[in-house]
Amino acid sequence: MIFFCDIMKFNKIFLFTLILLAALSFSAVSAESFDGNDAVAVNDANNVIVSEQSFTDVISGSEPTISDDANQNSSTGGDVPAPSTNASTGDNGTNSTPEDKNSTIISEDISLFYKNGTRFSAIFLDENGKALANQNIVFVINGVSYTKTTDENGMASIGINLAPGSYVMESKNLATNETVKNNVTVISTINPSNVVKLYKNGTHYYATFIDGQGNALANKTVKFNINGVFYTRTTDENGTARLNIWLYPGNYILTAYNPINNEARASNVTVLSTINGKDVTKYYRNGTHYSAVVLDSNGTPLVNQTVKLNVNGVFYNKTTDENGTVRLNIWLLPGSYIITVYNPSNGEENSNKIEVLSKLVAKDMTVEYQAGKNYTVKVLDGQGKALANQTVKININGVIYTKITDENGTAYLGIRLDPGNYICTSYWNDSFVSTKIVVNKLTASISVLTPTVKKGDYYKVKITDKKSSKPIVNQLVLFIYNGVAYGSYSDNAGIAKIKIGLPVGSYQLITGIQSSYWYQNIAVYNTLKVTA
Repeated sequence: MIFFCDIMKFNKIFLFTLILLAALSFSAVSAESFDGNDAVAVNDANNVIVSEQSFTDVISGSEPTISDDANQNSSTGGDVPAPSTNASTGDNGTNSTPEDKNSTIISEDISLFYKNGTRFSAIFLDENGKALANQNIVFVINGVSYTKTTDENGMASIGINLAPGSYVMESKNLATNETVKNNVTVISTINPSNVVKLYKNGTHYYATFIDGQGNALANKTVKFNINGVFYTRTTDENGTARLNIWLYPGNYILTAYNPINNEARASNVTVLSTINGKDVTKYYRNGTHYSAVVLDSNGTPLVNQTVKLNVNGVFYNKTTDENGTVRLNIWLLPGSYIITVYNPSNGEENSNKIEVLSKLVAKDMTVEYQAGKNYTVKVLDGQGKALANQTVKININGVIYTKITDENGTAYLGIRLDPGNYICTSYWNDSFVSTKIVVNKLTASISVLTPTVKKGDYYKVKITDKKSSKPIVNQLVLFIYNGVAYGSYSDNAGIAKIKIGLPVGSYQLITGIQSSYWYQNIAVYNTLKVTA
């Protein structure tokens, strides 16, 4: 009896165990299924959560899927599901994401290396969320519009061949009038350096080259252009090439060329002089002189070094002080000069302008005879300040005149010279200045008094001074007809005349005066009408 009871007890325990195992098994199966509102955590090998997303759509086995590759997104199937990746929003772009339930454009920001073949893609839907197949859409980037046609899955794409930089791509769905913006970033495949260096020091130019996938271009021949000259260099194992810079001081543009995709990238190269001098403007024999600081190629002043200078064709040797400064006194006559300094440490030559101003200021002048104009000369001290009550001597046409400056430092000499060209030289203390004076002849005016005359009468003209309108007396006037000249002198009223014996008709006549001591030549053309 006891044995039977034990057996029954065992059977109950065994049956309970089977029921419990079945329940646990059913519970485990239920736990592995999920609905569309479950959050799925994706863990890596160390159970560290690397991404976590919520899915609002259930993807069944009969629905299409989206696959990603390195260059573009491609889709298969009919209805397009919501993408399974988050798309970031840049400063100017607005991505279509799974949360944009009403969007009819699905697109993402992209980044690509210059001309690596990456295309920008977008999926276009109708208002019901169905793919727009074989429909025209528009992409707008960099101010240019491109019309593309979607494939059977509603996808359209466009190649990106823009220069490195940041752009905004606009995708326009013509069926729904929706526009979505995305950021497109084109990354350069050349990483160059801008260079600022002293003349002939050890600083040089480097650039690193990569291919369209970001891999270093090792042991490749690359090309550089600077100052109009092309150079080729070979990259090292890191894709870096070096170009030594031995240019004269100045600013240059250095362009590097990637042999894989022909990208050109420009850099600034600034070569600084090791001779720091300035242009000098000074008054004759004042205390202003020329100085320059001379450095070695590392920027250290050259102390107690002999430096050579050349000005006006004469060489001078001077020694730098404790600051590397060399000085040269300027006692040159007024005028413009070039001074050149030679750096003994690296052979650099650098030039500056020297402008020596006269303490006497006068200008060339051109006047008409008897115009009553004055020649002026101004006296200044070594700082350019006008000096009053100074005695100035003026030599013109071999005659010396003495004049005193007024309160403005100006001396005046009236010009009463005959027509001609003159040199006028003014003197004050150790300064002098020479200028040109041109006195022009007077200008005459010819007026026709009798444009119509009877045969046998006189054709008359009047000659006057153009400026004063006074008659010009005893002036030979020429009348030219048919290549033959006839002459007549003007009377006290400035009238000259000739008798006309031509037949009735109209004739072309030239009337003029030849250049004389006082007057310039002049000619007038007119029509003479002869009547019966």
